[in-house]
Amino acid sequence: MNYLPPELIDSIIDHLDDHRTLAQCLIISRSWTKRCQLRLLNNVVLDLEHKCARTKIISLARCLDHDPFRSGLIRGIEIRRLQWGVSTQLGDAYATLLRILESTFNVQRIALRCSGWDIRAGELERTLLRLLGHASVEYIELDRFFIPNLPSLISLLSSPPNLTILRLKDIDCGQYQHYHGPLLPGVKRPKLETLEICAGSSGTSALEWLYHPQSPVNLAHLRHLQVSDRCKPIFSRRLLEVVAPSIEHLDLGALNWYAEEPVAKLTSMPFLRSLDLRRGTTLSWIQRLFSDLRHNHPLEVIRIRKSTSGLRADMKWLGCIDAYLTQPQLGSLRRVELWMARGNWEEEAELVSFMETFPILRERGLIFTTMI
Repeated sequence: MNYLPPELIDSIIDHLDDHRTLAQCLIISRSWTKRCQLRLLNNVVLDLEHKCARTKIISLARCLDHDPFRSGLIRGIEIRRLQWGVSTQLGDAYATLLRILESTFNVQRIALRCSGWDIRAGELERTLLRLLGHASVEYIELDRFFIPNLPSLISLLSSPPNLTILRLKDIDCGQYQHYHGPLLPGVKRPKLETLEICAGSSGTSALEWLYHPQSPVNLAHLRHLQVSDRCKPIFSRRLLEVVAPSIEHLDLGALNWYAEEPVAKLTSMPFLRSLDLRRGTTLSWIQRLFSDLRHNHPLEVIRIRKSTSGLRADMKWLGCIDAYLTQPQLGSLRRVELWMARGNWEEEAELVSFMETFPILRERGLIFTTMI
C-alpha cells in the first residue's frame, strides 16, 4: 500500500474501530504507527471485572510510560463494572490504574457503565473526581449506575466546569431527597447543551434537582433534550418548562397514554427546529401542542414514532394532523416522518388509503413513512 497517499491511509485508519485490527496495523509500517496510536488511545475502555483486566491495565501503563506524550492522546475513558472491592480484585494493577488516570490531562469524555459509586471504593473514586474536575471534560455518560446518596450524585455531575453533554440511563440513587440549594458562591456552573435521560421513577426522582432554580448545572443554554418513555411525565414537564426558551431539538418519549396536557406548547419553544414524538401521542395532545401559533415558527422536522403493532384504528387519528401541520405559521416545515410498525397494515392498499388522509402534506411533498 506504499502507492497510496498518506492522507488516504490516515482516512482508512480513522474508519477502523476494532482494536485488534488497529494493533495489527500498528506493526505493519512505521508511517502508520502514530495514526494507529491516535485511534487506539482515543477511547480507552476498561472492564474491571473482565478476566484480562489486569493484563490490559499493565500493558496500557507500559505503553504510556514508553512515551509520556501518549497520555495526552487519551480523549475518552470508559470504565465498566466499577464495584466495591475493586482494589482487592485487581491486586497490584489497582495502583497502576490510579497512575494511568492521574497521568491523563486531555480527557474529554468519561463514561461509567454497570458501576457503583461508593466511598468505600476509596482512592479510585477520588482520582476519578479529580479527573472530572479537569477543564477538558465535556461529556459524561452514566449507564446502569448506582450511587448511595443525592449529594454524591450532585457533586459528581457538577464537577466538570465545561460539561456540555450529559447522558443518564438507569440511575439508581440509594437515598434521595428534594434539592433545596442554595448554590455555593464562586462555583462555576457547567452550561449543558445536550441532555439525554432514560430513567425510571426512582431515577427521575433523584434528578429533580436538575430543574431547580439554583441547580449546580446550568440548563439555560440547553439545545438538545431527549427523555425516554420511562421518565415520569411530571418530571419531563417541569424539565421542559425550564429549557423551553433555548431548546432546538426535542425528543419526547415520556408521554403518558392518559396525559391530559402536553408537556409544553410550541409557542414556548421559539427556537425549536426538530421534534420527535413517540408512543402515547394522542390527537388531543397534538391539538394543544400546535395551538395558539400567532407568529412564524422555525420548526423544520417532525417525527411521530408509533412503533407498537396494534389495531389500525389506533393509527387513523394521525390523519387528523394534516390541518395542524399545514398552518401558515409552520412555513419552515420541511419534513413530517411517520414511523409505524409494519404489522399495522395487512395490505399495501390499506397504507395507500391511509396516506390519502394527508392531502395537503402530500401535495407539498412533506410527508414520509418508515416501516419498522
